[in-house]
Amino acid sequence: SVEVKSVNSLFFGRYTSTNSQREFELNDRGVFVHQNQIQSISRKTLRESTKYRLAGEYLHGVIVGDSVQVVQEGELLYFGIPVTEQLIGGDSKNQLKEISANTLLLNFFEEGVYVPCLISIINREMRLQYFDYADSTNAFDTFEVVSSKEEKGLLTQTLRPSMEQFVRTDLKQIFGSEIIYRKEL
Repeated sequence: SVEVKSVNSLFFGRYTSTNSQREFELNDRGVFVHQNQIQSISRKTLRESTKYRLAGEYLHGVIVGDSVQVVQEGELLYFGIPVTEQLIGGDSKNQLKEISANTLLLNFFEEGVYVPCLISIINREMRLQYFDYADSTNAFDTFEVVSSKEEKGLLTQTLRPSMEQFVRTDLKQIFGSEIIYRKEL
C-alpha cells in the first residue's frame, strides 16, 4: 500500500492509555512516542556528587533547569527521564502504510526487516495491535516467502503478502489484543 509520512490531520493530537506508560503524538511531522526512561542513583553517589541535589522527593541536576521526582528503595533512588522517539518521519527507518481511511500499518524496522503493528483510529481512540500470533496459525500459508533462516532452533521467515492477501487475512490471527489510547482534549 501507499507509504505516508504522517496521518490524516483529523487524527492529530496526543493519545494516552491507562494500560501503558507510553504516550503517542500524531502531528504533521510524523508519529512520536513519549515515555519515561527509568534510571537510578545510589545514595552514596548522591552524597559524593556536587552535580546532584535532593530536595524532598525531587532530584535536581539530572535535567538542566528542572527536577525529577524520585522513589527511594533501599540505597537507590529511582526516577524517570522523559524520552521522545520519532517513530515516523525524520531519520526513522520505520514505515507507515495506509490500509484505509482510519487503519494504518506501522512497520518497525528491526534487524534489517519490518515488523508490523496495526493502528486503527476510531472516535478519538487509537487502537494498537502488535504482531503476535499462535505458532499453529495458518494465516501466512498463502504469503510469498522471501527468505528463511533457522538459528538456534528458531525459524525466521520474511514474508511479502500482496495487498489483496493482507486485506483478506483474518487480522485477529496475526495481531495481539488491542491497547486503547484515548485522544486528549
